[in-house]
Amino acid sequence: MFAPHRGRHAKPRSFAPRVVTAIVTVAAATTVATTAQAADAAPSAGTRALSTLDQAGTAGSPIRMDAAWQNQVANAIAAQTNAYRAANGLPQLVRTGAIDSVAQSWSNHQASVGAMVHRSDYGASAVPAGSSSTSEILSWGLYPDHGADYFMSQWRNSAVHNRILLTGSYTHFGVGVAVSPDGRVFATQNFATYGSGGPAGTTPAEPEPEPEPEAPAETEATEPAPQAEAEPQAQPEVEPAPEVEQEPEPAEPVRLPGTPRFLLSDELEGDATHNFLYGVEGDQVFVGDWDGDETDSIAIRRGSTLHISDTLATGPAERQVELGSAGDEVIQGDFDGDGTDTFAVRDGNVLRIVNNLDNPEEVELAAFGAEGDTLLVGDWDGDGTDTFGVRRGNEVIYTNSTDGSTVDGSFSIGRADDLVLVGDWDGDGTDTVAVQRGAEYLIADENSSDAEITETRYGQDTDIAAFGDFDGDGSDSLGVIRIEQTREG
Repeated sequence: MFAPHRGRHAKPRSFAPRVVTAIVTVAAATTVATTAQAADAAPSAGTRALSTLDQAGTAGSPIRMDAAWQNQVANAIAAQTNAYRAANGLPQLVRTGAIDSVAQSWSNHQASVGAMVHRSDYGASAVPAGSSSTSEILSWGLYPDHGADYFMSQWRNSAVHNRILLTGSYTHFGVGVAVSPDGRVFATQNFATYGSGGPAGTTPAEPEPEPEPEAPAETEATEPAPQAEAEPQAQPEVEPAPEVEQEPEPAEPVRLPGTPRFLLSDELEGDATHNFLYGVEGDQVFVGDWDGDETDSIAIRRGSTLHISDTLATGPAERQVELGSAGDEVIQGDFDGDGTDTFAVRDGNVLRIVNNLDNPEEVELAAFGAEGDTLLVGDWDGDGTDTFGVRRGNEVIYTNSTDGSTVDGSFSIGRADDLVLVGDWDGDGTDTVAVQRGAEYLIADENSSDAEITETRYGQDTDIAAFGDFDGDGSDSLGVIRIEQTREG
């Protein structure tokens, strides 16, 4: 949005992240596949994870090329795996280039399609011939925050994954790491059991320096370890005789994190003009004009990091900004009237306003409302500068002063449990309030208890509102975020 046309969420919305673990046992030798979902606990703000599908939501996006970092993480995972086994009295595994290729190709595939999913046979047919048992474990995190320490912690702190790491019968393994276009890191380990001499026609991978052996880490409160749905099939300590091939046991579908689909319209009433995937459950979403081009786009917040995009499309963010702490309440607005949206951090009724994202430590202070009020932002008087308001019950109270030193108006609208949105719905330069009830929107034409109300519908009852000026015409229009679920089974 460009000044003086501002449109705002009453409060940023977040998608709760989940932790998912799946075990599927496949016969034809003994094959165990496990998935460790790397996800963070979210305080009041959502955390972690980025979109990895292209704008049409199809597979095939190229992986991000950061080969040096990917190799470094893969080597560290391999070294930590063997150090962990040594600390538990188990023999070292031989890392081979052939099994590295198996793991790397699958991490590349996951990064390309933007989803954590196993091969149909969990790598049993992909590893070199002659194995009597195999396992595959997966995990994902966020580039560059999550490396070997993170993935190993996730695996060690899951009973199922820990058992696979410490299976004595495995003799060889490989590791692969890939980064998706939007910064999700996919890690794969493949394990296999071979007789003396190892797999035919393979050579060991280059050895890496081993770190000091480390004991199993305890699960941190903010990084819950995945819980297994079942125990893996027991592994023999000596080379087993090949088993008769059987049909795989059916697995219950497992809910993976959903991908938010943005369905944004350029009109107050009408179909979605912009349709794209961005982020995953756990992201906190903001809509604003971050580059002053008079058109709104998306920013998402993970922990204390803002990822700011200047386009309405799937893809990596143009900028990253550290702001406040993970649990802070953050709201966006054009607080200095320069036509570019920035952010403010709330602490009780005190607001720390950042007008220059290149220098987020430089803040201006304001104070308005009381702790417990729902914070609003809007251009209440049409002067091109956003100021604060609060919702208390069904009453809206606002100020036209940037420091919050005055109360310049109040009115009642809707019910106390309604979600309130603030935007310039008619393009007159002044923001007014709308009430959302599911897919129904009640839009006021002025900030008054006697305002004329226009009713319209958009999206579905379970959608999350995401509105703004998406075509730069000076008027805010409606949009929604719809979570698309992915299943693995």
